[in-house]
Amino acid sequence: MTITFSTGRKAPATADALVHGVASDRLASAPGGASEASLKALGFEGKAGQTQLLPGPGQGVTVLVGLGESSKVDAHAVRKAAAQAVRLLKTKAKVATTLVADVDGLVDAASASGAVVEGMRLGSYSFD
Repeated sequence: MTITFSTGRKAPATADALVHGVASDRLASAPGGASEASLKALGFEGKAGQTQLLPGPGQGVTVLVGLGESSKVDAHAVRKAAAQAVRLLKTKAKVATTLVADVDGLVDAASASGAVVEGMRLGSYSFD
């Protein structure tokens, strides 16, 4: 499996999946078009390790990954969220994420970027 990383101002329209990080105390501003009430009705609370698939633009899917309480979000939480998302999306060829932007103000951009790359690489590892 080949993994490549690139950065951009917005997710590519050709992505099979778009991953967003959501803190448990910021559900009201969760991306993906779902309201806080509908996310809670689905059982998604933004807890660390939680994931929720939603219909995405075009043929893709949107994945919300819980980060836990925003005051406790650090690079380790970002790494775990990225790994969780990739494990969920192993069958997707092109995955985009806004995790670095989602933790702006909580984790510095350099640490968040490194954590996303590490988490995605670790999450995609499989024993062959």
